[in-house]
Amino acid sequence: MKKYLKWLIPLALIVFITYYFLKEEDFGSADFNPTDFKRYDLIIGETQLEKMDSIAQNAISKYDFTQTKKWVHAKIIEGADTILGSIRLKGDKIDHYDSPMLSFRLKYGKGNQKRVISLQHPKTRRYISEWIFHQMLKYENLPYLDFTFASVYINGKFKGLYAAEEHFSNPGIEKNWKRPHGPIMRFDDEYYWPEGLNNFTREFDTKSYKEAKVKCFNFNKKERKKRYYMQISMLLKSYQLGNSEAHEVFDMDLMAKYYALVDLIGGPHSLRWLNCRFYFNPNSGRFEPVGFDSDTKRSNTLVSKNQSLNPAHHGKIFNDPTFKVSYKKYLNKYAQGSFLDAFYSTRKETLTKYVRAFKKEFDEDTGSQIRIPYINQWIILINIVNIPLITSLIIGLMIVLVVCYKIIKSKHNQRQ
Repeated sequence: MKKYLKWLIPLALIVFITYYFLKEEDFGSADFNPTDFKRYDLIIGETQLEKMDSIAQNAISKYDFTQTKKWVHAKIIEGADTILGSIRLKGDKIDHYDSPMLSFRLKYGKGNQKRVISLQHPKTRRYISEWIFHQMLKYENLPYLDFTFASVYINGKFKGLYAAEEHFSNPGIEKNWKRPHGPIMRFDDEYYWPEGLNNFTREFDTKSYKEAKVKCFNFNKKERKKRYYMQISMLLKSYQLGNSEAHEVFDMDLMAKYYALVDLIGGPHSLRWLNCRFYFNPNSGRFEPVGFDSDTKRSNTLVSKNQSLNPAHHGKIFNDPTFKVSYKKYLNKYAQGSFLDAFYSTRKETLTKYVRAFKKEFDEDTGSQIRIPYINQWIILINIVNIPLITSLIIGLMIVLVVCYKIIKSKHNQRQ
């Protein structure tokens, strides 16, 4: 049976992949009305705007985006209220700066009403793909960000449809995850940029990781002075330096679940050490992964075999026995077409709204991004049943042929 299975599954996959590549999703005609989206009204002095534009242009000319984070005063209008706040440029790469829609970090309010939001061109998060990523995390009860799209106005002028991403420092963010208050932490990338962008090597990447400070997003100065916080911080630091095993630091079942979901979504970018975010759950005494910046695309391998991920961070995780068992379990779950069908069925209306808006506002056909996880399932299935390389190449060739057909068909339709 196993002998025939290795050939039956590839044949089924070819039919499966061809169907999802050729399948035409009907999202209706392009349509966008700014009033149908959440609105951010920003009041910024002309001098401050000119200053930020100058900073952006200077960063582009030097190809160094480490000196752009300079806050300026702003006002934010919410309904009938005008709130004092601050705004700055954001982004570590050029895609945040080479567009009239610059990326911003916005903060306003105080205490429990404090809000920090990132506003950026949807292309910097691959349009609808990042929204799907966070919705899928929410669907699977994993820590996620409130990620949506919003109409942004500056000094009364409409600036465009932006991706609006909740920041980790927002008070009460854990309540959205139905979890108690706990620190959300990361490895600081201060020593990585801009060298890592211009002259990347594995040795440099490992050195930057080992030397990175452990930082917290959501604990204030008073909380960070407590012994409880220091113990938590040292726990993550101990793993970073190779002095602790993965199961002593992380919730291995949730880590496996997250990594398998990253395989499905095609977002290994979120697993690079400088993008990793961790929430410490005081109930379990372990860190849980928080989704961030997936940069979703079609996969070509599982994350457990991805050579771009630094083993200095991921090695002990991949080798943990509990992780291996749970990872395989979740890969089997996410390889089922029924999982994606059920997920999308409850979000079709919102997806249609976004796809039509992107087509109207940016002339981008983002409907195909919805099918990426379906395509990624074949990578998972190939690895689960260990399909021979030659068979994988045949499937890959089929995908290339189908994509070429789609491109030719699209150009033909445009001429008519």
